[in-house]
Amino acid sequence: MPAVVISENPATEISRTGVERVLLDALSRAVLKYLRHGDLEEFARDLLRAVCEELQTDGGLIFDLDQEGHPRLLSALAQTWQQGMNPDPCLAQNWLEGYPAPLFDLLATRGEVLLFDRQTSVPFDPDLVPPAVENGIGFPLEHDSQTIGGVFLLNRPEGFTPDDCRTCEMLAGTIGLAIANARERHNREQAELELRQAQKMEALGQLAAGVAHDFNNMLTVINGYTAMTAQALDANHPMREGLDIALEAGKRAADLARQLLAFSRRQMLHPVVLDLESHLERVQKLLRRLVREDIRFEIELAGNLPYVKVDPGQLEQVLMNLVINARDAMSEGGTLKLTTGQAHFDRIFLKTHPGSRPGDYVWFRLSDTGTGIAPENLARIFQPFFTTKEQGKGTGLGLATVYGIVKQSGGYITVDSQPGSGTSFTVYL
Repeated sequence: MPAVVISENPATEISRTGVERVLLDALSRAVLKYLRHGDLEEFARDLLRAVCEELQTDGGLIFDLDQEGHPRLLSALAQTWQQGMNPDPCLAQNWLEGYPAPLFDLLATRGEVLLFDRQTSVPFDPDLVPPAVENGIGFPLEHDSQTIGGVFLLNRPEGFTPDDCRTCEMLAGTIGLAIANARERHNREQAELELRQAQKMEALGQLAAGVAHDFNNMLTVINGYTAMTAQALDANHPMREGLDIALEAGKRAADLARQLLAFSRRQMLHPVVLDLESHLERVQKLLRRLVREDIRFEIELAGNLPYVKVDPGQLEQVLMNLVINARDAMSEGGTLKLTTGQAHFDRIFLKTHPGSRPGDYVWFRLSDTGTGIAPENLARIFQPFFTTKEQGKGTGLGLATVYGIVKQSGGYITVDSQPGSGTSFTVYL
């Protein structure tokens, strides 16, 4: 960060040093507390609260940058400064579409402390500042010479001075290091959790494969002899109806066995090179028939994507299962959106997504506005026979089948969901 001119008044220097000491003590307590609970967002909230209380501000924001460099809210404190802002910047879900990125991009691009006062000067577009903000100070958080986030402190009764810039520069290094270490710990714990989940899914797949093969062998005998017996009887024979029912049940059981094989990645695939977006255009009519009239189905294709190698029939199975899952999550209607794009799995992505492989991928994403998935269920949604639907309304094999087909096709699947805010499944091929 560039040097900032500060006051040479000894009394001011002593006062500022005392404030810095108090702040460092408060930040140290927040770090010790984090080591006990391990919650990144709570840690950020404790850091922000300590700074706001000591500097006596109306509140502020602390954010980090995601893997693509977009700001992501970690914590917000507010009394009045956010009034008149729509959408509310203190709600993390409002940041999902990049809001309010322009204001926070200032920190990342300038790489310096921003000091502003509506009564004197605002060194940038004043429309970027919320109407209820009279004054404020913002400073980027840096680690290893890279900007990893930022902090805004807003509406201090006596305003902010150049002396506060030096204090904030000191805070930036301390908070930046703390956030970087906390984020590293969070990513490591998430990677370990996903690795355990991947290992569990692999074990379940081996078990499912064994059960499905044995089940299929028995069904072949049962269905075969049932069909032979039915054919030997006259159409009006009193036992014929019962045999037909048994045959229908046998076919449904065979379907379940095939889904288990799909989950365990033991199916025979017939991949071909195809244009994903052209294929999606062809099957969209089929997908639209799967949703109700109170659900709006939208398609947004990126265009000019590389070709992929996949089994067209299995790809349609994945799409149908995801659409049905989204439809069932929107009992009162909503929007289902299908989008496409490209992605590169780099070292950072591989580190936080066990089971993924490096390279370039084409993806499609199905996003709904349904009820969302509870955090405690996210780790189980791909397990066979796991379902949150009412009894008799689902086998629990739909998403398990999707998982197996995607993995056997050499792809990867992710899910993002918040209760009440919908769910997005992204399939990478």
